[in-house]
Amino acid sequence: MSTSDTQNPKPPTLVTAGVIFNEGKVLIAQRKKGDRLAGKWEFPGGKVEPKEKPKDCLIRELKEELGIEVEVIDIFHAFTYQYPWGKMQFIAYLARLTPASREPEAIECEDYRWVPIKDLPEYDFVPADWEIVGELLKLIAIH
Repeated sequence: MSTSDTQNPKPPTLVTAGVIFNEGKVLIAQRKKGDRLAGKWEFPGGKVEPKEKPKDCLIRELKEELGIEVEVIDIFHAFTYQYPWGKMQFIAYLARLTPASREPEAIECEDYRWVPIKDLPEYDFVPADWEIVGELLKLIAIH
């Protein structure tokens, strides 16, 4: 690493993820073939574009990936994860389908599922999203 890299480190990439519940299950999506981490499961969302608000990014990404419309409720969990290709700053939002939303469909993902929280550990998630799975499992341990 050069001196300039340590003096001006690249800021983390800002990424959103949706924690969307419906009838007691949470929505997860499978990354499509050809993507980095293809075949792994994730909470749907994506990279925040320059000058885009994170909530707007999540709404846009969910429409593009799954064809759904959501209302963003609040931040569920925020954390940083270091991948080999760079540091990512994640904001996971609680969200719900709007009354006008259609059912999800796999548009820009391989597949999607509605899964009970207790069953999430059975899925092969992208490494960063295990942080969200852990937070969700803590919720059901409390109740």
